Amino acid sequence: MPSEPPVHAGILVKPIPTRFWWLRRITVTAGLIILAVAAARWWWSAKAGHIYETEVARIKAAGEPLFPEDFLLPPVPQDRNAAPLLVKATQALVLNQGQTRLLKSLGRYKADVPRHLRELNQLMTASTAARSWVRQAGALPNVDWGSPGPSLNRASPSADFHQLSDCIVTAAYVAHLQGDDLETIRSLEDALSLAAHVAHYRTLSAAWLQLGTIDSVTTAIENLSPTLRFSRPQSETASSTRHASRQHGQQLINRLLDERPVREAFLWGVYAERALHFDTERRLSSGKDRTVSFQLAAPPVGQLERAYLSMVRPMLVIETCRRLRQFDRGLITGAKATYFSQVTPGSETAPRPGQGPTAYGFGGGSVLFSRDLHRTCFYQLARARLAAAALAIRMYELDHDERPASLQALVPDYLPCLPTSPLLESDSVLYYQKEGSVPRVYFAGPDPHAKTTLYLNGPSAGRESASQGAKSSS
Repeated sequence: MPSEPPVHAGILVKPIPTRFWWLRRITVTAGLIILAVAAARWWWSAKAGHIYETEVARIKAAGEPLFPEDFLLPPVPQDRNAAPLLVKATQALVLNQGQTRLLKSLGRYKADVPRHLRELNQLMTASTAARSWVRQAGALPNVDWGSPGPSLNRASPSADFHQLSDCIVTAAYVAHLQGDDLETIRSLEDALSLAAHVAHYRTLSAAWLQLGTIDSVTTAIENLSPTLRFSRPQSETASSTRHASRQHGQQLINRLLDERPVREAFLWGVYAERALHFDTERRLSSGKDRTVSFQLAAPPVGQLERAYLSMVRPMLVIETCRRLRQFDRGLITGAKATYFSQVTPGSETAPRPGQGPTAYGFGGGSVLFSRDLHRTCFYQLARARLAAAALAIRMYELDHDERPASLQALVPDYLPCLPTSPLLESDSVLYYQKEGSVPRVYFAGPDPHAKTTLYLNGPSAGRESASQGAKSSS
């Protein structure tokens, strides 16, 4: 007879099928795994939060901006604000297609200006109002482009400012050919003033425009300084008003030697770039839309992508903090360096001045960690110092009917002090070659093995082996 199921206290107990035993074990195991994953996820999130807070505290302790509100500037009274005048200048600059093509075709050295003088006179007439607004803006000490959004928009400054700057520098060449060197010097000052005001956008592209303008102005001085005419000190009142006075020459020299605004603009530009990428990744890691607080439009985050980002948020936070440290070791440290030789070597891919950086990325190996980005900044600072020395030599030559025997003769009447090179800490001396059709001033370049130098009034390429030249007395 088949065995009967056991009876305990009158209760019939049936055996549990085997498949339910396995289901219970699987359920318990899955629950334990979920609890373990949840605990690991909590620990991971806590660790990521701690790393994030540590990195933010480190940057804040250094007094550096990181969030959009850190870039807020105090409001500027309208009667002292140059921004509205510069906006009017861009609106007043209306060129036809032929004039725009001509302006671009002149290039950096403006060698074809004499050949197109008739067309350029028409272009100067069309840009008279715009250049007048820029000159009025140059007399105002402050600028307020509005904040926080526009001052942190990577797309600013617009191409109109690039065209306006190029137009003003071209006006300096045209004025020189027409014998009006006073207008030449004032136009070069206007270009530098425009770039300095636009640099208050506090973006890397704004700093790039400033560096590009310095390159254009110093190139103009390189080409024009051997034939610039300055009035003699004893006859300035009776001299032709078309000759530049020593006062205007000294003002341009002082502006070229005042590199504090240029360094600050470049540093704030890399700060803004770091803040832009940090804000983007911070919003993405929290599952928010890509439309960040820097007024950059992007496609919204979908639901599946939002769920995925929520799961891997600690990883994104930790990666963001790692890239912050990369940023500090790359751009930030290099932007604070006194000499280019102190910049840590990195990637060697960077855009040319005036074009604006376009290959952005918040990871290693991108253009943002390029040593050539810093090379451009330091080379333009060096060219500004060389241009100041070239102007001083020209004024001395006109006053004394001969070139100075050494650069020490320029101090203090023409230069406040002898400029030193921002390229090499070990060889920062300004070199001077008196002989030749034009005098040469140059610095030793950052690669001592190749003996590269940075010339002004020298080779058109700007760099050449230094095989001769006398060292200036200190």
